Amino acid sequence: MAQPQSVGFTRTAVPARRNAKSTHYTHALKLWRTENLDGAREAFQVATTSAPDEVKAWVSWAQMEKRAELKRRQLELTGSSSGSGSGLNARFARCRAVLQQGLQLNPGSAQICQAWGLLELQAGNTWAALALLERSVRTDPACSPVLRWRTVQAARMALSAQRQHCPRSKLTARLLQINACAVTECC
Repeated sequence: MAQPQSVGFTRTAVPARRNAKSTHYTHALKLWRTENLDGAREAFQVATTSAPDEVKAWVSWAQMEKRAELKRRQLELTGSSSGSGSGLNARFARCRAVLQQGLQLNPGSAQICQAWGLLELQAGNTWAALALLERSVRTDPACSPVLRWRTVQAARMALSAQRQHCPRSKLTARLLQINACAVTECC
């Protein structure tokens, strides 16, 4: 008696599904490269909605948002626009929101944790950055080289020094000020 052909069908369906994921992601990247940011945002939204476990899409989308905001700020500085002056943390708000949503849907993703940790490090949120980077290494030891970066080691030393010179209650209040609530919800 012959075996049903469903096994062959399953093998064919999986690459087709992966191809669809790849197509949405590739389309988003193409739009980003042509600086069609609104179109790229929509394409990344479709890519992450159709494949919420596609970590590359989440990280790429966040990178696009960060670069778009940095470019916008540069244009404000060189142009006649006075700018909003909304501060360093607000500068990364869209990027942070994308990474937070990605991590909520993929709580075991070391790559999203690492990307968010590096963003927080750039934004000056040392405690949040180190918590996320250390979480990424606990999740996937292959991420451990980031902990040896000079910038990360300097942040660790600064936080350690801050703990030594700052009473516990003041330190706790300061940590709560640096937007750590979003990190602790996901960690």
